[in-house]
Order: sequence, then C-alpha cells, then structure tokens
Amino acid sequence: MGSLNVGCVDVSNNVNSSALHNECNSDFCLNMLLTEKHYSNPVQYSDGEKHTAPDPFVIRYRNLYYCYATDKNGVLVSTSTDMVRWVSHGYCYTENNRKNFWAPSVILINGIFYMYFSNMPQCENDTHTEIMRVAVSKNPLGPFEKKAELFDTFAIDSQVVVGDDNQLYMLYADNQACGLSNLRPGTSVMIDRMVSPYKREGSPKPLILPTMDEEIFARNRFGDGRDWHTVEGATYFT
Repeated sequence: MGSLNVGCVDVSNNVNSSALHNECNSDFCLNMLLTEKHYSNPVQYSDGEKHTAPDPFVIRYRNLYYCYATDKNGVLVSTSTDMVRWVSHGYCYTENNRKNFWAPSVILINGIFYMYFSNMPQCENDTHTEIMRVAVSKNPLGPFEKKAELFDTFAIDSQVVVGDDNQLYMLYADNQACGLSNLRPGTSVMIDRMVSPYKREGSPKPLILPTMDEEIFARNRFGDGRDWHTVEGATYFT
C-alpha cells in the first residue's frame, strides 16, 4: 500500500511530576489543576445542554479534540481544547433512509478523514441488518460523504489502525465466528487487513471469541437451547 501519513490519536497526556514541580510553584500548579480542569458526568457543553452522545470516539488534531458519537439520525461531532468543556457542532453525517447509527471511529490518512460506522435501513427493525460503511471528509467537522460499504452482513464497532508493518487493519465485531464450542456462538472481535481505506482483504482472524457464561448477553435470545454471547469490540490490543 506504500507509505501512510496517518494522524495521531492521543489517548492520554503523561506528565512527569518532578518536571512539573521544577517548571512552576507546586502550590500554584495544584490550585490550577484543581480549579480549571474539573470534568463532570455527563460532560459539560458550552450551550449548557445535555447532549446525547453514545459510543464516543475521540481524536486529537491540531491541538483540538474531536469527539464523534451517534444517535438514531446520524453521527454527531463535538470539540474541546481540554477534554472537559465541549462545544457541540451537531451532525457531521446523516444519510437518507438509514437509521440507528452506531459506533463511529475516525482516522486521518494523507489529509483525508475516514469515518467508519454502522447503520441500518429505515424500514428494518432487526438490528442485525446493521451494515458497516465508510465516509470521508477533508474537514474533521465534516460534512462527511459516504464512499463504500465494507460488509454485506452484520458488522459493528469498527476501528481502523496502522500496524507495525505500516499496513491498515480493521478491528470489528461480527456474528460469523463461533466460540471454542460450536454450540456457543456469539459476537466476536475480529481483525482483517485493509487493501485500501475502502476495502477489506476479506481474510479475517478472530481476536476474542465468546467462551464464558459471563459473556452471555441473554439466554435463549434467538431460540431455545441456544445461548447468545456478546463481547464488546472493537479494541486495539497491544
């Protein structure tokens, strides 16, 4: 696939305590941290409203945090400079005749933001009609434009990452793989190489298979004598 220029996703800011003490008066720094960086649940928005934002995914781009979340109508985006106070920008992606948008993830590749998510037809009621799609934008605030479908069967909770070999890989959850016993099927976390940001190689391998009773979502969910298991995905394992 050649060289990839991939944007970073910051998940934490590690601060060396001795370096912090040397840089400023410790009492002042402690007061600053305690008074200016309080987070709350639910998180604070600049308009004072409590915005619904399930399945959040956060990236950092040019010193600004972007949080992508979903609801039944589309993908929402908010921004923050400190991960505490947020500004809601509304929808960055909607799609006619589709509903129940789930679990967005975003990666920056060569100046393009690729957003992966799942949704289902407006006329359907079975959540197993959720199909994974990808949309793109040159602006992290959107609007994003749909480019491709990556599956023709149920798949959710995706994240595309770059491996040590500089190749793109997709982690996701589906219902095609079984656990250690064929009598105990369930939603499994899978990984597949991407031949492009729009297409999977099509040779997925399991990362997590349901094996324990603790992973059962609901007994006899789809019929007598069949236990359904769920493992939340997808996660980048290191």
